[in-house]
Amino acid sequence: MLNWLIFCSFVFSFAMTLLGVGVDLAYQLQMRPEIEKIQTKHLESLTDYLKSEKHWQSHPLFRTKRENKRNLSELLQTISQGDLQNTLVPLKTKKEILSLGGNWLEQKHKIKYEPTIDAFFSEVQSFDHWHTTDEVTTEVTTGLVVASQIFLAYTFYRNPESLRQALEKTRHLSSLLLQAEPMNLKRTGLSLLEKEQVFMNFLNSRFLKTKILWSTIEPSELRAYRQHLARTSEYLSPLTSPEVLSKVFQDQLPIGFCGIFKIKQPQLQWAHFYLGGQFPLEPDFSETISHVQRISRRAKSECRTWSEISLPPLSWARFAPYYRRLYGVKLLIASEKRGYAL
Repeated sequence: MLNWLIFCSFVFSFAMTLLGVGVDLAYQLQMRPEIEKIQTKHLESLTDYLKSEKHWQSHPLFRTKRENKRNLSELLQTISQGDLQNTLVPLKTKKEILSLGGNWLEQKHKIKYEPTIDAFFSEVQSFDHWHTTDEVTTEVTTGLVVASQIFLAYTFYRNPESLRQALEKTRHLSSLLLQAEPMNLKRTGLSLLEKEQVFMNFLNSRFLKTKILWSTIEPSELRAYRQHLARTSEYLSPLTSPEVLSKVFQDQLPIGFCGIFKIKQPQLQWAHFYLGGQFPLEPDFSETISHVQRISRRAKSECRTWSEISLPPLSWARFAPYYRRLYGVKLLIASEKRGYAL
């Protein structure tokens, strides 16, 4: 009986060793080159990224601010009286303005000014941040963009001497949106800056006598900001080398970190099940996982929108030694190739 147990143990150990060697060989031949390619790309762009991060952190419009005095969501709740979907602009008006595309300023007769728009923009500059625990829907963000378009157009046609004040109010709204953590609010802030550019081009090309001194944010700068956020998202990955993770996320968290973390939180959590722990001969990701967990703890302590999430059912592969590494890395590589766009 004892000999039988020894034999079975030997066979099991030998089989597991062969499995480990086989998986390691598959990893070295198939997965490791892909990971090295990603990490080389990260390392090559790191210096430029850190310079870019320094630029955005010092930019008066995009830099991270921590204000806690007056929350814009309270104003929206007050004006909406419970109907956030049609807070500033009715659905019909939204569709009408959006259907005009870039010609919205030329369709004076279609611009319907709502009292709620006036109420909103007369107060907006007295608020210093936007924070909400509720999801901000597309209807709400679209309403903000359309309301800003109507506000600028109405001011131009009915009260042109107040154009600068109107631009200051919409720019302040853009700033609050860009400072908010959710990525859909940042997108809305960028969209407002694009509408501002369209508005100023309209003024300068067709109504030269109404020119005002106002500096818009160039489209190239908006593209650079989007690209910077996309690169931050690329770095926030279990496939990023510990060296790069420590340089990007060790001190001050990057611009847009909390919104990006919210999007990537499921990936960072399930990666632990596939890349965490260690069986003999398994590819070792322990140092990277340790960095990711440290970053996740910082998100929990510093991000207002942080919350626990429930992961969907994970594959049975997480219970399979050796194979789980191949499965997890394959998922992560596929995710990196899809990329992230703002």
